[in-house]
Amino acid sequence: MAAALALLAGCPSRQRSAEDRTVDIAGMAEGFEKARAAFIHQAAASYGAADAAVRVMPNTEAEVDIWQLPGRAPGFDPGLGAAWAFEARLEQPSRPVRGWATPEGVVITWEQNLGLLLEQADLWGADPQAAFERVLPRLIWALGPPHEPYGPAPTLHLSDDGSGEATLSTRLVIPGGPITTAEFTLHVGADHSASLSPATP
Repeated sequence: MAAALALLAGCPSRQRSAEDRTVDIAGMAEGFEKARAAFIHQAAASYGAADAAVRVMPNTEAEVDIWQLPGRAPGFDPGLGAAWAFEARLEQPSRPVRGWATPEGVVITWEQNLGLLLEQADLWGADPQAAFERVLPRLIWALGPPHEPYGPAPTLHLSDDGSGEATLSTRLVIPGGPITTAEFTLHVGADHSASLSPATP
């Protein structure tokens, strides 16, 4: 037994695995910081403010699994695949900017690079409808308040070349105001591009 443990402790492949894990952890931390910085910069541009004026959640990678994100249901993680979810606000009360960013620093919102999010859900894989249903609550979350999920999950129709579209509905809940609904059309391209556009005012 002692000999076996000695051989195991000195095994080069085991030592390399430990080193690789260290590199992976460092790489993940670096990727999160790059994603976070890119999202802050994007949000600042949308607010017309300096990056330093923007506050973002989660602020550190350690907070990813514990942050209490407004507008998300219990157990709902808005992140998907390699894309971290972020919510940005200014120091003063402001409408949140919600979306995602990748370890490469590519920012995804409902208005840009949406195809990357769909790829994280494997939309063009074996079960596009199941993938779409994973993405759907995240799209509504990204629209921000006062949008809330409304009605049954729509059907995504994909053609043989991978293009298609679906219409999703939201409920707009404004305190003290009437409850109304809105519709958005998700356009999916054969080149794995995607866009979401309002179908109603």
